[in-house]
Amino acid sequence: MRVHRAGDRNAQEAIAVGDSHEGPIDLLITDVVMPGWSGPELARHFLTSRPEVRILYISGYTGKMLTGRGVVPDDVNLLIKPFTSQGLATAVRDALGEK
Repeated sequence: MRVHRAGDRNAQEAIAVGDSHEGPIDLLITDVVMPGWSGPELARHFLTSRPEVRILYISGYTGKMLTGRGVVPDDVNLLIKPFTSQGLATAVRDALGEK
């Protein structure tokens, strides 16, 4: 598995990297709440041009709080902070549909 880290500072940086990347992008990992665009807004942008991309959201808020307020749908891949490296690895495998 190759990992390209992009957009540490904001969604616009991630968009610029994603738009210029010529190969496939299998997974977008994004925080739900960010300055500027939200994680769901960033995901919608990626899905418009790359409908095959999987999304993994991370958040310090509970899933119930986010889905109950309509911030993210019920069926998203969501990893709650704080998490361990093992938790991240499991969430990535789950988001990619791997065992």
